[in-house]
Amino acid sequence: MHTEDYDIAIIEQYLAGQLEAGAAARFEAQLAKDDTLQADTAQYRRLFDGLAALRSQAYSDKIAGWEAEAQLIENEAALAPVLEGLAALRSEQLRDKMTGWETVHQSAATTEKTAIVKTLRPVFVRRLAVAASILLLAGAGLSWYASQRYSAESLVADYYRMPNVGNTMGSEQTMQGRLGARFAEAHRLMEKKSYAEALIAFGEVLTLSRSAGLDETRMRYYSDQVSWNRVLILLAQGAAEPELRAALDKVLDDPKNEYHPKAVALKEQLDSFWRKLVW
Repeated sequence: MHTEDYDIAIIEQYLAGQLEAGAAARFEAQLAKDDTLQADTAQYRRLFDGLAALRSQAYSDKIAGWEAEAQLIENEAALAPVLEGLAALRSEQLRDKMTGWETVHQSAATTEKTAIVKTLRPVFVRRLAVAASILLLAGAGLSWYASQRYSAESLVADYYRMPNVGNTMGSEQTMQGRLGARFAEAHRLMEKKSYAEALIAFGEVLTLSRSAGLDETRMRYYSDQVSWNRVLILLAQGAAEPELRAALDKVLDDPKNEYHPKAVALKEQLDSFWRKLVW
């Protein structure tokens, strides 16, 4: 028997353990030698597991926790069933199957079928559409939440703070005056999200700070500002992961850096499972 002789409802019953022994044995015999049926069954298993996970009380409790922001779930394994279901829905193979089912269903009214089971029950077609909608909505909801809290734009907005730069008008007569003016300009560029220009400005701040005759405390202030804002700029620009991580590690490796605690928190968010859901 070819794979197309199997209604998806039979696959569903098999996966749910609802086939009688003889039918299950015949299905398994066909499954053992039919690569296409194996692939289809694996796809449907992922889809049904995803739906089962969404229906479970455990997932209801998790969602309630997310909404309350009391206990964020950072365990990828906990969300694996939903993600597997979404992966199945994204696959070209399943989309092609659904297109085929729709075509068969539309022609069923005018064409007699003599095969044992070659068309899907209309009710099940609707159920599958609902299942797909549920999973896609769940995935969209999770991705929306992730984007609100873990996107580069959101993270930069959370971690960037403009310091009190004071009035720098007419203060460029001395080296320290030039330093203060350039520092203020760098932050104004950050506020405008002109990140490429801000990166250049912070580089100049670092150079000027080394020639301005500052005491150790002020030198440290500017150095920490430059290193931390470089991290935020690279994050905002979507820089390559190695470059971003190298800049972040520079702050993490210096416990005396003013922004070390923020760097630790940012690393946790960058490593978070939620970052994988950001579109």
